[in-house]
Amino acid sequence: PDGKLKRRIDISEHLISSNYPGLLYSLRDGCDPVHLNWIEVVNAAAAARIPGVDEGDLLVSLRESGTIGIVDKDGGDFKKKSTGRTAGQHSPRFLPDGTLLVFDNKGGNRAQGGSRIVKLDLATGGVETVFPRAGETRQLPFFSEIAGHIDVSADGRRALITGYEPGRSFEIDIATGRPLWSYVSNFDIAPYLKLRGINAKTSRATQQLWGLYYVSDEQFRSAGLGN
Repeated sequence: PDGKLKRRIDISEHLISSNYPGLLYSLRDGCDPVHLNWIEVVNAAAAARIPGVDEGDLLVSLRESGTIGIVDKDGGDFKKKSTGRTAGQHSPRFLPDGTLLVFDNKGGNRAQGGSRIVKLDLATGGVETVFPRAGETRQLPFFSEIAGHIDVSADGRRALITGYEPGRSFEIDIATGRPLWSYVSNFDIAPYLKLRGINAKTSRATQQLWGLYYVSDEQFRSAGLGN
């Protein structure tokens, strides 16, 4: 609450001290060797599933090296990592069983768009595609170049998927990968065009999205939006 710095962890330093210097070598951009794009606290289910990991440790996503890892909550050294199973990934989220759901930006089938949602098991290193599966035609092409967001439902059965470029979100059933519904942020901007004196062929625009989120009944009520 007071904004006071409590702890600082330098991921680059800890990649070296944890004996993973190679992750700072084979990079697309030497000026951006880490690109940390997600941090989440390790829950009890994940700690019970992954040997050597404790509840309260930190899950991190490093885009440039295609690495998802867990670092010690106090010292910062890496306890566990998975590299090369995803490419340019974002938003790894824990599922109730301690596995992860990950937005894999560039590790998907190019014929389906190039992005995918995968389930990653840090305990075994195993990975499986959740969406889009073979034969899937809905919500394709699926691709997001630079960002992506996942929000998992409280029961761990569904997930909201948001890709930055398409301005589109959709919900999937995690067990089957089946899309349930979708939302595209396309809306009328005629009043704005009129105000600015802009003549355009269309009065509709698509807005880029950074994420959609599940809201609990308690959150809904606390915002004064319902009983």
